[in-house]
Amino acid sequence: MDPETTRLLEATEAARERGDWHTVYRLLRDAHEGGTRLPAAALARFGQAAWWLGKVSESLETGEECHRRFLAEGDEEAAAANAVDMAVIWILRGDVTIGSGWLGRARRLQEGRPPGLAHGLLRYVECLGLLGEADMGRAAEGGRELQRLGAELAESTLSALGLAVEGVARVRLGDVADGLALLDEAMLPVLAGDVKPEYAGGIYCDMIAVCHDLADAQRARRWTETTERWCAQFSSAAMYLGICRVRRVQLLNQAGAWSEAEREAMQVCRDVEGINASVVAEAHCQLAEIHRLRGELDQAARALEQARAHGGDTQPEEARLALARGAGGEAIDGLRLALARHESDPLHRAPLLLAQAEVAHQTRAPAVAEAARLELAQISVRFPSPGMRTWAAHAHGLTALAAGKHEAALAPLRKAIGGYEAMTAPYAAAQARLLLAGCLRELGHDGQAETEDLVARRSLADLGVRTFPRHEPPGGLTWREAEVLGRVALGETNRQVAAALHITEKTVGRHLSNVYVKLGVTSRTAAAAWAHDHGVRAHRAGS
Repeated sequence: MDPETTRLLEATEAARERGDWHTVYRLLRDAHEGGTRLPAAALARFGQAAWWLGKVSESLETGEECHRRFLAEGDEEAAAANAVDMAVIWILRGDVTIGSGWLGRARRLQEGRPPGLAHGLLRYVECLGLLGEADMGRAAEGGRELQRLGAELAESTLSALGLAVEGVARVRLGDVADGLALLDEAMLPVLAGDVKPEYAGGIYCDMIAVCHDLADAQRARRWTETTERWCAQFSSAAMYLGICRVRRVQLLNQAGAWSEAEREAMQVCRDVEGINASVVAEAHCQLAEIHRLRGELDQAARALEQARAHGGDTQPEEARLALARGAGGEAIDGLRLALARHESDPLHRAPLLLAQAEVAHQTRAPAVAEAARLELAQISVRFPSPGMRTWAAHAHGLTALAAGKHEAALAPLRKAIGGYEAMTAPYAAAQARLLLAGCLRELGHDGQAETEDLVARRSLADLGVRTFPRHEPPGGLTWREAEVLGRVALGETNRQVAAALHITEKTVGRHLSNVYVKLGVTSRTAAAAWAHDHGVRAHRAGS
């Protein structure tokens, strides 16, 4: 190697060590375009720099040339590692078929060779596939295999990746404490700078993803901030910054900072397009939620179309949008299909089950709500995070309401409100508080109901959500009394009213007694006539 090329490589290595990928890229690009025949290892560094800067097409083009050069030089180990890198880039872009082709090439190059770094990186990508397929047992074993290989080769990167894979798998198997401990251990060599940065970023992102899946907002917030500080040491880290930004969007959305969340999500779509399809899809899903919460339903639908175009999983956002448009049946069907797709993955099922309880409450499907409640309660015991317990309490309250059991809904709704407030989730807390106000009103606690209603509506107003003044039923009736009276006016018997409202006949009789007293009437016929005169009508599903 001539002295000029040696000095070039020394300069790029110094820039790489300080995270200055712009300088690495500039020096190698200028040399490459100036006619310098770079060694394959330098060409690989050039492609790596392009990837860090978000120049994915150039990174892939350089990777192709680099792969041919490694083969020409007879370095099959390096060619195999390069093939794994190419596979990951293609898969992240959403081109799984091409990525699988590169993985096949890496396997072929590894055949008959003693295990090395390339073998370990290939095994890591295979473990990611197992995690994606919810095959947690095999993924955990693959993680342990990586740890053994890392120890044999003295490769900290493989050891850390193995700990991270096993940690994620153990969490998803329900061994939350042990799984998080393994992830914490994986972070030790990362924090010491002993893990290749492109894989260190992946471990940081694993931590955030696990916290998000556990509905542990506080831990997710801390790790997002930690990862952003790690990214700051590099002159550019387009993909990892994009992942951090979309996680921050999720937290901002939950906290009700919708304008800021919208700006950040749109930035993700611009910065990560062509780099990571799943991150862009999630950004569009978050935009859809923002538009739905603002009442911009057509814009929400367009955002979900973009999410689907990027291969994203658009439930439960699709179901909540369908419900907002009055299509409760469509919402239930969509959630049923989504739950079937994630049959063996409880952490993916949890948010779907909460949405199912919401839809079941709105569509008066108590059996559906009860099934969702039971499973979500079991998941919250197996994965005991604050957020999961809050979701379970919310589903419990919704299920009690769907069955007309207002007294039974009080405690879980109060628990859900407290949980959402601790999670800094004001919109969810306000929605649960409105349900609590309705319960209290039905039970005759009008003063408490008005207080809860006022607090909820003020919170929603602060968030910019349009609320409408309550139009109380006439004659001093509660909403439940008006509902009973409306059904009596339709000619229904007490038994029919009880079945329709999921309450007992005794409760129907009590409501009617209160109605007679408030209206000053003494018969069912007189009460029905009063209802017709004052426009009191029974609520019908879908109206």
